[in-house]
This record gives sequence, structure tokens and C-alpha cells, in this order.
Amino acid sequence: MSANKLNVFHWHITDSHSFPLMLPSEPDLAAKGSYGSEMLYSPADVATIVRFGLEHGVRVLPEIDSPAHTGSWAVAYPDIVTCANMFWWPVESEWADRLASEPGTGQLNPLNPNTYQVLKNVIGDTVALFPEPFYHAGGDEIIPGCWKADPAIQSFLSENGTLSQLLEKFVNSTFPYIVSLNRTVVYWEDILLDADVKVDPSFLPPEHTILQTWNNGPNNTKLIVSSGYRAIVSSSEFYYLDCGHGGFVGNDSQYDPPPTSGGGGNGGSWCGPFKTWQTIYNYDIAYGLTPEETKLVLGGEVALWSEQADPTVLDVRIWPRASAMAETLWSGNRDESGKKRYAEAMDRLHEWRHRMVNKGIRAEPLQPLWCIKNPGMCNTNLSDRRKNSQESDYFLHRSNLAIRMAATSAQWVWPKPRTLSWPSPLATILSPHFTISSPSHHHLSPAVNRYRLQILTEFHRPLVPPRVNLSNSSPPLQTLIIVVKDLAAPLQHSVDESYTLVIPTASSTANLTAETVWGAMRGLETFSQLVWGSKPLLVPVGLHVWDSPLFEHRGVLLDTSRNYYPVDDILRTIKTMSANKLNVFHWHITDSHSFPLMLPSEPDLAAKGSYGNEMLYSPADVATIVRFGLEHGVRVLPEIDSPAHTGSWAEAYPDIVSCANMFWWPAESEWADRLASEPGTGQLNPLNPNTYHVLKNVIGDVVALFPESFYHAGGDEIIPGCWKADPAIQSFLSENGTLSQLLEKFVNSTLPYIVSLNRTVVYWEDILLDADVKVDPSFLPPEKTILQTWNNGPNNTKLIVSSGYRAIVSSSEFYYLDCGHGGFVGNDSQYDPPPTSGNSGNGGSWCEPFKTWQTIYNYDIAYGLTPAETKLVLGGEVALWSEQADPAVLDMRIWPRASAMAETLWSGNRDESGKKRYAEAMDRLNEWRHRMVNKGIRAEPLQPLWCIKNPGMCNTAHPFD
Repeated sequence: MSANKLNVFHWHITDSHSFPLMLPSEPDLAAKGSYGSEMLYSPADVATIVRFGLEHGVRVLPEIDSPAHTGSWAVAYPDIVTCANMFWWPVESEWADRLASEPGTGQLNPLNPNTYQVLKNVIGDTVALFPEPFYHAGGDEIIPGCWKADPAIQSFLSENGTLSQLLEKFVNSTFPYIVSLNRTVVYWEDILLDADVKVDPSFLPPEHTILQTWNNGPNNTKLIVSSGYRAIVSSSEFYYLDCGHGGFVGNDSQYDPPPTSGGGGNGGSWCGPFKTWQTIYNYDIAYGLTPEETKLVLGGEVALWSEQADPTVLDVRIWPRASAMAETLWSGNRDESGKKRYAEAMDRLHEWRHRMVNKGIRAEPLQPLWCIKNPGMCNTNLSDRRKNSQESDYFLHRSNLAIRMAATSAQWVWPKPRTLSWPSPLATILSPHFTISSPSHHHLSPAVNRYRLQILTEFHRPLVPPRVNLSNSSPPLQTLIIVVKDLAAPLQHSVDESYTLVIPTASSTANLTAETVWGAMRGLETFSQLVWGSKPLLVPVGLHVWDSPLFEHRGVLLDTSRNYYPVDDILRTIKTMSANKLNVFHWHITDSHSFPLMLPSEPDLAAKGSYGNEMLYSPADVATIVRFGLEHGVRVLPEIDSPAHTGSWAEAYPDIVSCANMFWWPAESEWADRLASEPGTGQLNPLNPNTYHVLKNVIGDVVALFPESFYHAGGDEIIPGCWKADPAIQSFLSENGTLSQLLEKFVNSTLPYIVSLNRTVVYWEDILLDADVKVDPSFLPPEKTILQTWNNGPNNTKLIVSSGYRAIVSSSEFYYLDCGHGGFVGNDSQYDPPPTSGNSGNGGSWCEPFKTWQTIYNYDIAYGLTPAETKLVLGGEVALWSEQADPAVLDMRIWPRASAMAETLWSGNRDESGKKRYAEAMDRLNEWRHRMVNKGIRAEPLQPLWCIKNPGMCNTAHPFD
């Protein structure tokens, strides 16, 4: 913050979910209301933070929210909190009748005198800890239903009292006390502007009050300052950093739209879309105000609410978007002529983000490195290119929910096995001398050693401890015996991955039987997830698992061209894929932006077309990655995209690439006349014989490096304008040739060669389905061709398989992990909507909204297909395109959302009755994400920890209705 010249750290310390602040006068609030002794802030911690802030020129503004958002207080003082620990949204009730704004109920009772005794102790201790002259008292989201659920308040209301009078009593009993401590009181705007519960302005003298906005953009700011109050602006439509990442409540039907609905909606985020840095930068917090009113605007704050954030994503969520606000509040967002300068700001923000990353801040990337190295080329308008290149049916309590759900919580294996039988929740001790007996095999043996070490040293402690009993008849488990029927089966498509795992009740030996080595690896993963505890380790007994995947192809696509990922990042991704029983790492190695793969026959492609010597993959690197994949049961599928997406080839061979290094969208032209699908132009010229000489060298080297039986040849997004810009192709077209014939020539010159190398060719769907440039099906024999879908959801899958082709499904509407983070092109007017437009639009992301784990989990990739057509669907892949991703965000972009797809492709997304099981899956996925984080994977959080520790309480409806 200090480096960004931000000067106020607004610390929202307490809420209904936990009370982590240790206070001398009220020790029980933290002792009983926190998540645990390891998640507390002591007075010494506060002193350290305050002193650190002073040393860096940053004030620390404490917020103790009340009277709402106080459910955590009820653990120490149940008498002063109304509707505490109740299910937040009563069954069959309207939204207006809910008990809280989100899961986690509880509001202080203004009628109880003890409320003020406790609260004044809290305020006094907080003021003593923080020298800041402002005290944030909260005051937001007071929910009528919560107070109405209290008998004493019901009596008050029946005597013609109102909820607003109740709030006025609360304010009148606390506000003067805070002022008497020489503090100015900050409240959220609701205290004055809420539609249901608010105070009369006479209770809030402006000289002692500041109001912080968060709703209705500049309109509420106007209402506040025109009433004479000072304002701090945190409009959720522009400044909320948590928006656009879906929602965290369970069993919500909005997460299961029809597969044909496309990419619309808010993705479960009440304040979607994602607030891009441009959205933040372009917001004028004094919009529509008079000069006198503007003087009352103290400034602004971006806000990171932590329903779906924790330390794994902290840096990425805040930076560099907070940097965008920092500049606008320091020096404005307009140049000397009054024009918004966000286009110019992008280059500077890139450099600043780079500097923050070098300081150890995991700030989110804004563009591919190619854009940074080619200033202005990723704008939307060439004219702006920089010249300088430098307890009741209604109230089900959490204790009851926890008991009812914990009975199955030991069955947390991810992905869920096809069949798992565990009639009695019994466990035994895992011997500290536990061994695994297996056949000798060059890939299985290292896996056995790896899993044994993991099992004995991981010491996994479940977030919700399983309710199990130690079996009196079970000896400690000493040995897992592995039997593999076919040790020679290679890791290729359609290899058998089935296994059977039996852990008897009265034996010291467990048995794992598999058809192949790869099935044995899957069974080892399942066994490892069944072990928990520390001293001693425990494992279920009386358990029988039979397991096999529904789909044979279960993958993750990673684009390493737009931004580079070191080999260690790729290996970590493959290792995590294996733990999720994913089996295909689709490596999109090259694109127009860079060619990072060193090839013996064509060394200049990488030497001249990469980002630099430190951003290359050598043949030795590839061998390491392929070998690591084999040891973890993950195939590595290479993609060398062509004929489009080949601009980087032009650095070595300019003669074979059309429209290379041209501005991607010619000035004053229509979208249809663009030269590329995004910045970074270049398509191989099918008329140049040298094209095929170079390309065959590339294909030959790649096939030699990768033993995978599939070769991905790309074939997507061939843009007519690029080929039309080439004089030779213009002549071809003038002689009555067509662009589709040009593509057919290209395919006819390359597909047979790839097939001759014993590879099945994978293309993106465009090769057959594109509206402008496509081949006749006769050029793509189905027995030699697989098509990968990415557009139009299940409709394109249907078109492909009904034509007899095998399909890999990567529908962007469901499986694209980069969506919902805005766009990366510069000077784009869609980033500067009117400040009154609210949470509308796509936030600059062509494929918004953010694809939540629920959206991914609920997608049926064989939707609408006949049984015969379904057999042609090999499986699916989630895709991480790297325009706005790099190593800083890799883990959190992929995990745990790829885990959601992993389960659906392994065992499906429905229970035995055929009902979608995403609500039940959330508890297991929370546990699985926790386990991945403990393995060092910075997986994105799904819910507040409170939800995980209170199973079912964060659903939208009772989980057993």
C-alpha cells in the first residue's frame, strides 16, 4: 500500500463468522468466537501492525461491525445476539424474510442492557489499541427478519415500535460514547439510506459522522454529500475486488443453468462482473457532484471481502487493481486535455506490476508478455498506439446440521469413486511401519515410494473431523498389497484405469487390484486420501471401492506462449492433475506471441521467436516433463497451432507468414476486417512451398520429443483478413479460389504427414465448423481425426459427433478458466461505461462471467446426445489461456475448479437417484481444496472457513429437503 501511496488500511476485523481480536476487557469474545487459537490477533499483533503502518505512512482504521454481522459474539454472549446460529434463509420463505444478508446469522439486541456493557468494553479496548482518529462502527445490512425472530423485539414491535426506532436506540446508546473517546464515527451508508431499517439524520450529526458508500454507485454518494455528510467511496459496482468469482452458498439452482444457456448471467456473483483494473481506473468518485459537494468526498477504498479469499489469493485479488485506484485518487485519471488516460496508463501499470512481482507480490498479470514487448500493438485503435516504444422447521441450528452431515464426511475422496461401500464408520490405526508391496515397474515403483512417504508424513487434519469409531476387532493396518494384471500396457488413450480397493475389518492387510499400472496409480491416490490424522494415523476399515472413469480423456490445457511458465510450474500442475485423477496435460506450446520450444531441425524458431533465452523449453526440459507425466499417470499432449496463431514464426521465416507484425485491427475498419482474433497477427501461407518444409521439420521434431499418440495441430481462428492481406493469396483468390480451398490445401499437405508418423490428429472444431474458412469433411477422415470443441456449448459437440467424429469437449461457456477477468486489449471504450450503469456488461471479457466451480461441475458434456453419439465423446478439458495469467496466478486459476471437472468426468455429477450432487460436493471439495493447499498448491478458496466448520449452514435451503 505504501509503495502505491495508499494511506489507509481499513481493517474489517470481526463479523458473524469469527471474532479474531483478543481484547483485555472481553477475552471470551475471541477465545470462543474465533476459528481457533492459531487464528487470533493479540494486542501485540495489533501494535506491530499499527507501528508498521506508521513506519510506512499508512493509517490503520479498525472496523468492529455492529449491530448486524455479530453472530460470532453469540458464542460468548448468547443473550445479547438475536437469531444466532440459525439457518440463514428459512425454508419456503421469500428473500425478504431471510435472517442474514448471507450465511452466518446474528445481530446485537438493542433492548438488552448487557449489549451495551459488552459493546462499550469492545469499543474502549479497540480505541486503546488503535490511535486512528476514525472508528468504523459498521451499521450495514441490518436484516429485519433477524430482529423479528426475537421474542422481546416482537413485543416491542407489537407496541407500535419500529425497527428503525430500534436502530436509533442502538445508535443513541453507542455513538455518543465513541465520540466521547475523541473518535469520528464511520458508518456504512445503510445507517442512513437503507430501505427498511435506518436512523433519522438527527441521530448522526455530520461533524462527528462519516458515511461510507457501497451501493448504487455515484447516486448514493450524491445523496450523502448533498445532506452535508463526508463520504468515503467504495461503490461495489466499481471498487469491490471480490466480485465476479461466483458465489459461495451451497445448493443454489443458479449454478445449474441449462447447458444451452451459454455464458450469460452473473455466474452466481451478486456483484458481477469482475472489476477490471480499467473499470476501477475509470471510475470518477465525484461524478455528478458540485464543487462544494466534491469537497465532502474524503476519498475511496477498494474492498476485498473474504467469502472466497484467503492468504492463497490475497496478493492476486488486490494487486494491481488497487494500484489503479491509487493513481486515480492521487493524481486523477485524466490527462491535461481532460481525456481519460487508461490506455496510456496500461504500459505504466505493466511496469509497476512487474516491479511489484519482483518485490515478492503475486500481482495479477494484465496482458501477455508479447503486448508489453510491443507497446500499443494490443490496443483496439491504432491511432492511440504509443510512438515511443519504451431449532424449528424454519430455524434449523448448525449443531443439528453438523451431526447429520458428519456421518458421511469421512467419504471425502476426490474425485468421488464410482462405488464406495463403507457400511459402518469404523477405522483402525495405520501402522507407523506401514509398507506397500507391488510389482517392480519403472513407473509404478517410484509412485509407490512417493505415495508411501506422502501417507506417512502428510498428517492430514480434516477441517470437519469425521465421526468414526475405532474398531475393536481391527489390527493396525500394516501392508497394502498391489496386484497389476497387465504391466506392459502403455499410457495412451483408452488405457484401462480401473481398480478395486479393499480394506478389510479384521486384517492387517489391504488389497489394491488393477488391470494396469495406471489403474494402480489411481487406486494409490484414493488410498492416500483415506488416511488422516497424525499420531496415530487412521484409515477406514470394512471399506470396498470399485472405480473406473466415465470418460477416458480428462485434461487441463495450459497456454505457455502468451506468457511463459517455468518447468517447475508445469511439473507442479501435472502432479496436482494426477492427484485429481486427470490424465492429459494439453500443452499449447506455441502461438503468435512466442515460440518457446527449442527444436533441433528448426533452432531459429525459438532463438528468434521466443521471449528470450530464459523463457525457452529445451529438449531436456520436454523429456523431464514427459517423464514426470508418466511417473504420475499423465499424458502430455503437444499442440503446435497452425496455420493461424503463427506470428512468432515470422521472426525466423518472414516469407512463410502472412500479415505478420501488423496492427491486428486496422483503423476505421469493421470487426470482420480484423487481421487476427486478438493482438498478435500472423498465419502460415499455404501457397508457399517453404511453409511445408519448415512445418514438417517442426512436426517431426515434436513427434520425436513426445511419445503421445495424439498430435494437436490447432486449426482454429483462421481470420480471412490476414490471408487477404497477402499479395500471393490475393492473386489466388482473384482466380476464383476460395479461402476454404486454401485451408484444404494446407490440411492436405500436413494431415497425411502427421498420420504417417503414427499419430491421430486433433484439431479445434473451427477446421470443420467455422462460418468463413473450413474444410470439406472429406479432408478429415474420422478414423484419423479428433475435433476439440470450444464454442456454442453442447450444440457444437452434437454437430461433431453426429458427423461421426470423436470429440474432446472444452466449451468456453463452461470450461474456460480465464473468463471473467476482464480483457487485455488497450484503449477499449467498453472499460469506461457511465458510472451509473451498475453491475452490467461483461467487464471486458468476451466469455464472461467467471466460470465458477459449480458451473463447471454441473456441465454435462454429453447433453442431448444419443448413446451412440456419447461413445464418441472422449472426454473434456478445462483451458487456461494465458493472456492474463502467468506463474503468479497459475494455481488459483486452475484449482480447485479443474477438480470440479475431474470428478464429473471420472464418476459423474449425479447421485444414485439421478439428481445433481453439487450441493453435497461442496463440502468434499472444500476439504479437497484444504488438502491441496497443505500440499503447497495455492488453490482458490470457495467459502469462508465458518461455512466449512458448519456444514450445510451456507446452503440456500435446508440440505436435506
